[in-house]
Amino acid sequence: GVQLTAHILTKGVNIKNTSGTGIIHVGFTESDVEAGSAYKLHSMEEVFIETSNLSNLWVASCPGASGCYIGG
Repeated sequence: GVQLTAHILTKGVNIKNTSGTGIIHVGFTESDVEAGSAYKLHSMEEVFIETSNLSNLWVASCPGASGCYIGG
């Protein structure tokens, strides 16, 4: 998994799986993301996570999956 770059947020972040295939795993620890026990975002699914900093999150994806995040 990859830890997201530090960025201060006022409310949280929307994370979306923008691909037509694959799964993106989003969690608060690298071990949860690697074990597959984190949030699972399937094709075009999106989740809002309340956090004060992007560096609190870890992400990993299956081959072919891509995503984006929008923080506020």
